[in-house]
Amino acid sequence: MNTGDFNNDGVWDLLWWNPETGAAAIWYLTATANSSGGMGFQASDQAGDITGNVTLSYGGDLNGDGRTDLIWRDYAGGEVTLWLMGEDGKPSLNGPPSLADGMAEGGRPGVTGSLEWVLRGAHDLNADGKADLVWQHATDGRVVVWLMDGSQALSFQEYQRGEAANWRVAGLGDLNGDGRGDLLWRNDGDGRLQAWLMTGGDPAYEERDMALSGGDAAAWQVKAVGAFCRVGCAEAYCKHAESGAARIVTLDGGEFNLAAE
Repeated sequence: MNTGDFNNDGVWDLLWWNPETGAAAIWYLTATANSSGGMGFQASDQAGDITGNVTLSYGGDLNGDGRTDLIWRDYAGGEVTLWLMGEDGKPSLNGPPSLADGMAEGGRPGVTGSLEWVLRGAHDLNADGKADLVWQHATDGRVVVWLMDGSQALSFQEYQRGEAANWRVAGLGDLNGDGRGDLLWRNDGDGRLQAWLMTGGDPAYEERDMALSGGDAAAWQVKAVGAFCRVGCAEAYCKHAESGAARIVTLDGGEFNLAAE
């Protein structure tokens, strides 16, 4: 199951997918309660189907029409399939993205044969109203951002950390409320958290450390990035692997601090 606003009504809906049959269907949720007092919804016809060694990677509005589009990936061959959702609840496009010339050269991710590249998420990093795709190399830690316009990857941005060992992109979100998606990094060795606040200029990002406090940082895992405390500004939701305790880290006055625990 996945969520997203598939009909651009301001309310998030539920996507159901049967990996055995490949069938996908959407429940369109409503902002008003039904006769029983629960959340109202209207079940759609089957949105489509996708079969093979695929998994639903992420959702994001790739073409800026207000509808959540879907990014599928074949975990056997690396192929990427995009569903650009249409007004009828079915994908208006069902196929691979097109890459501008030269984008897949130099060891960068391509449409196929790129299993060493992991898709980390979809978010609007350049403030054009369209979600972009963020890839990370599983071995050397490089990050490549596909700047998207619907099914077309128009260009890319490539980043390499000076200290790449154990650092993984753990989430994406607009952490400072400037309209650009930012990168949340986690060091899987010692648990350190760090944010790259994307600027759209030079330098391309501002680096900020995120302190969870306490001496057991390695036990805290990033579970989600979203607007948990403030509208229009994302926070990091973290959970302790052993105790189950939860913390929310937010940007406050230029520094990242605990907003709730």
